[in-house]
Amino acid sequence: INYIELKYRIIYFIISFLFVFIILFYYKIELFFYISEFFLLRKQEFIYNHLWDPIIIYLKLVFFYSILLTLPIGFYFFYFFVGKSIYNIYTNIMYYSISVLFLFSFSLYYFIMNFFFPFFFEFLFSYQRIKSIFAYQLYLEATINQYFIFFFNIILIYIIIFVPLILFYLFIFIKNKSYIHFLLRKYLY
Repeated sequence: INYIELKYRIIYFIISFLFVFIILFYYKIELFFYISEFFLLRKQEFIYNHLWDPIIIYLKLVFFYSILLTLPIGFYFFYFFVGKSIYNIYTNIMYYSISVLFLFSFSLYYFIMNFFFPFFFEFLFSYQRIKSIFAYQLYLEATINQYFIFFFNIILIYIIIFVPLILFYLFIFIKNKSYIHFLLRKYLY
């Protein structure tokens, strides 16, 4: 193992993570609106119970998106570090597997943000009783911390459920090497 190269790749990854973190911290309000636009467009407001809640939420949000945006860089470094030590066919299979996994992950994230959250919030808002015809009023006052814990838990559940399924099917697909070799023969040679 070439420890010097590994050290430099880890340092480059940390520098790229910090660079993305600083840039995203500048856009923390836009990220906050992007995450909570379904809630805020319904004229709802967030409340917070602790003084540190907005700062902690901004840091969690920026950290989450920094990891999300620097993962391709990390896999790039991993691919070129490990790719030197294995055969070309396996490096190509690893490259295409990681590419398919990223495309699926980002499409799944798009699905969650644009289809699941609006549907789910419409369901939650249907339980509000604000009009005066009811004997009691029931309306949602979400704290900022509860909302983002809910958001991160939903994203984590989807990652835990779907990413292993994709990896399982990719490895079953890769197991049949002759079929892979047939599909990738124009790229391998």
